[in-house]
Amino acid sequence: MTGSEVHDEDHGRNTSKGSKLRSGDKSSTSDPLATLVKHLFRMKAKVTDDVTMMEDLGTNFTQIQGDVQGMEARLMSLEINNEGLREGL
Repeated sequence: MTGSEVHDEDHGRNTSKGSKLRSGDKSSTSDPLATLVKHLFRMKAKVTDDVTMMEDLGTNFTQIQGDVQGMEARLMSLEINNEGLREGL
């Protein structure tokens, strides 16, 4: 057996392994149920991410709303103080 024969045998084995892997991949993706399950898991992950993002936005909105209410109260206080100063002049 020469070096080229060994190389040819290895090449043949690699090719057959590669074709088996490719044919295995094709059968798993051609199965409609497996494709549907994969799609559903991807969609579930996306929805979970979207819900988490919306919860974070809701928390941020509540915090901002509280800040705005605090600023409104401070503004009312300043307006009352300003009116008091004007009356004193």
